[in-house]
Amino acid sequence: MSANENYQALKALVLSKPPYVSGTCTVSPEQLVLFYKTAGHDNAARYVDLTKPSPEDVEALAAACHPAMFGCNGEDVLDETYRRAGVLLPGDFVSGLNPAEVGLGHAICGGLFEGSDGARQVRMKLDKMNVYGEGAFFKAHKDTPRDTAMFGSLVIVLPAPHVGGALVLRQGDDEWKVDFAEALRTVEQPTIGYIAFFSDVEHEVLPVESGKRITLTYNLCFDDKDNDTSQLAALSPHEDELKHAMQAVVDDRSILPEGGYLCFGLCHQYPVKEGTKTSTFDNRLKGADATLKRVCVSLRLNWRLAVFYRCKMMWGSGVRSVLADRFVKDLGECGEETRDVWEEILRRSRTHGDYVRLPRDKLPRYIDEEGRKSIKTILPVSEIKENKLTTQYMVYGNQAELDHVYGWMALVIEVTREGPSASESDKQAGTESAGGQRDIGEAGMEQA
Repeated sequence: MSANENYQALKALVLSKPPYVSGTCTVSPEQLVLFYKTAGHDNAARYVDLTKPSPEDVEALAAACHPAMFGCNGEDVLDETYRRAGVLLPGDFVSGLNPAEVGLGHAICGGLFEGSDGARQVRMKLDKMNVYGEGAFFKAHKDTPRDTAMFGSLVIVLPAPHVGGALVLRQGDDEWKVDFAEALRTVEQPTIGYIAFFSDVEHEVLPVESGKRITLTYNLCFDDKDNDTSQLAALSPHEDELKHAMQAVVDDRSILPEGGYLCFGLCHQYPVKEGTKTSTFDNRLKGADATLKRVCVSLRLNWRLAVFYRCKMMWGSGVRSVLADRFVKDLGECGEETRDVWEEILRRSRTHGDYVRLPRDKLPRYIDEEGRKSIKTILPVSEIKENKLTTQYMVYGNQAELDHVYGWMALVIEVTREGPSASESDKQAGTESAGGQRDIGEAGMEQA
């Protein structure tokens, strides 16, 4: 195949499957018993059996809840035009349900990850219980980033009768709707509905039309004791196809003929803070991002995770771009338009930090010839999302979080070309590979 055909074949295989897994699960009756504190000064204890709850029992549980808040710009906000629901925190209730005992850990990893990653162990930490009554809802938001090990959220819908309250997830131009109301109403055995999704995925709860939608929410974290994925199992069919396409691009000397980086913008965002190293996520990637990493490891490629920073220069024309090995949140007095900001990013990138350029970038005029040679070309295969240098973040989490924010990363593969470059060989042979490389660069720029 031609260089452009190899490139397009690889690009087509870098696909993101749905960022969630869902289903129903039969449980024992005792797992649907819930104890809780009542509202008021007495803090009396009550319980409700959710196998066949009476309307009075459900109303009593709803009355014990506090108004649910959400995080916005680092503050807890109570705004019932954005979120209307009741909440109880773990200190105020005890559930007989253990999601690990009913096998949800295996179902979650098997549905969200491929290959050996699908067998990883996860920690499911209870976060809260929500009660959505008639007319209750939660507009579009992302779950609060709490820790670098956190990758997702698990929502369990308990079998209290209700209509409406579907969960809608959105990623890019795709949208999915999950509704357990009908399924839970028609089953005879005690049953729960569950949906696990990556926490950076935008989602909302549609208005409840009648009844009470009662849910348990858990934070999903990788178990650090099970954090080594260096011993890879056999690749899945999709991973094997991706492996051959990636090998063809890396071996094609007319692609990046002078060397550089093959760059894959990751599909998901990750919880980061000032100074977080990208290597923190080497074994904590999600979904399609984890698939890319597994293929790179199987090919023994020189890969790493990087943060992409980019801006136009204030003086003259051109842009300046940097691949860094850690996140920079606050650059103090360094403004985005000054040369100092880039030196500061590279200084903080103590392990890896490079000036880079996209194929059609116009470099600043002040860079001399030697400096231009040191700037490596990156060829985007999937969209590279840049991170901003400022501290102005909008967090649509469940609760305020001042520490972590969501950040974008890219997986970059270093491509080296030894001996005569492909472009020089092509010139001698009178071929048109250089034109093909230009086409590839332009195609990649559509994604950048």
